[in-house]
Amino acid sequence: MVIIELLSLKGGGKPKRLKFKIRLKIKLNREIIFVVLCFVSFELFAQVDKELKVEVEDQQVVDNTDELLKRYYELFNEPGLMNRGEGTIYKGDHLGAIQFPAGGIGTGCIQFDGRAVPRYWQIFNNMTHDFIPNSFFAIREKSGETISVRALQTESVGGFQAMESLEAMSEFPFLKYSFKDDLSTQISMEVHNPFIPTNLKQSGIPVVFYRFTFKNTSNAPVELSLLASQQNAVGYSKVPINHSEKGFAHNFKAAIDKHYAVGNTSPFYGGNFNAIKEKANSKILEMSSNMSSDDRHFGQMALILFGASKFQEAQGTASWDNVSRLHKEFLKTGRLKEDSKTTPSKKGATYSGALNAVFSLKPGEEREVVMALAWYFPNGKNGGFMDKWDVWGKGDWEGNGNKYATYWDSIDELTAYLTANHKQLENDSRSFSESLFSTNLPVWLVERIANQLAILKSRTIFHDKDDYVGLWEGTGGCDGSCSGNCNHVWHYAQAHARLFPELGRKIRTQTFEYIKPNGQIPYRQPAGSFAFDGQCGDILGAYREYLMSKNDSWLLKYYPAIKSAMNYVITNYDEDQDGWLSDTPKHTTYDASMSGN
Repeated sequence: MVIIELLSLKGGGKPKRLKFKIRLKIKLNREIIFVVLCFVSFELFAQVDKELKVEVEDQQVVDNTDELLKRYYELFNEPGLMNRGEGTIYKGDHLGAIQFPAGGIGTGCIQFDGRAVPRYWQIFNNMTHDFIPNSFFAIREKSGETISVRALQTESVGGFQAMESLEAMSEFPFLKYSFKDDLSTQISMEVHNPFIPTNLKQSGIPVVFYRFTFKNTSNAPVELSLLASQQNAVGYSKVPINHSEKGFAHNFKAAIDKHYAVGNTSPFYGGNFNAIKEKANSKILEMSSNMSSDDRHFGQMALILFGASKFQEAQGTASWDNVSRLHKEFLKTGRLKEDSKTTPSKKGATYSGALNAVFSLKPGEEREVVMALAWYFPNGKNGGFMDKWDVWGKGDWEGNGNKYATYWDSIDELTAYLTANHKQLENDSRSFSESLFSTNLPVWLVERIANQLAILKSRTIFHDKDDYVGLWEGTGGCDGSCSGNCNHVWHYAQAHARLFPELGRKIRTQTFEYIKPNGQIPYRQPAGSFAFDGQCGDILGAYREYLMSKNDSWLLKYYPAIKSAMNYVITNYDEDQDGWLSDTPKHTTYDASMSGN
């Protein structure tokens, strides 16, 4: 029998003695005693917190094993727990839960919401949650003498009336919107960015693909016109970072409440120009500016319509200047007034251009249209260039541009790559998605695993030209949350290294390249202080990176650093080297110091 007593001093007055007796019908060894003591200690503190007024005696003896096992099997066999089940369909109020980042690993992203709106644009090396106007899709349907125009979202854009409703379903990296309205055509829109495990380059492309599916559900032919509008947002990266110490929630709200671009105007625009080009059977709206290519804010964008020759008409306009006139003309003709290029915009102004595909559907006929939006902002900073974050890591942690700029020298090269490879990129991404979602695991579990992968698409990660992979703890309203590849946070992560072993090794290599001469690993790079669980996690992570390697060359190269890190832990936290930690305080991910084991 083990007896533990604790004095309760809460509330003043005479101390109350709490006594716990534990009868154990097994032979105790040191490990079992330790576990029991931990459990009982937590139980004791819980009891004290409830201000017990009477002496407590708790018999920790399990006499009802059969009853507990019966309840366990009832829970384990809950029908919804292990059945295959169906995928989650978001509709109604539940659509508010959607914030889907579409972008490559380390490229920035566009976040799509439950209204099918590209709500937050984080492609400009920015963390801010900004909205770029005049960037939307619309459909015109002509069935007999009836003509209808809708924005392909449930939020109107000027005269472009919103779709009545939608449902959404995700099988990562794909998010599919199914629209509901009184049209003769059934319409869906799927967005995704290539996500191809083991291929870091193809999973790090700055692009969003759109696949539209149209099906004529009526008994008469229909003519459809698909409009894609996009604002040239080059220069938007000049939006200032307005950091506040009031916290991330305040910064987030402050960011989304500000509209730095209204219509085609913004104090950060100027010298922008658009051009309509044709390349590899694709129609392209190319957007750029007269900034120098080595300017920090230099950038280019491209809207692409693939397979242009397959349509009755494929049109493009480099500029439209008024959403009301655009709607009026589109409603009337279903066509664009073609305009091949613009001159550089005036200071404080930019252009919005558009592409259009016209085609007909017989009764029951179905047609798909594939488009893409690519971006190229090669030079920006991505890390903690605000003093607040650099101080935490005790040095610069900023990132040198974007890795994708080492693969493609311009938006022209990038669009050429996409026109040549978009089908394969989508097929390989879909192969991963279908393989994951066709397992015999319950769909609810697969969804919860897959949805976490969206973090790899978010601004939580940057990948620079020097091949440095930067990891925030998260993203805030105007900047990141806690910089420096914090090892007592990131050592828990598994998916990135299991799906992209190359990425796992890059991150771990950086860890050991920053190790200090005494074996201490900075828990924030480049030269931060020490976190006990982070250091131990990095050692365990090194074993994983070895297991995910094709040979032992990586391990042999970094084993001296790994050994140094292990020795640092032993020397400082297991002084008698008996395999049990000393009582020396240890900083952990709880942002507190803890002692003991």
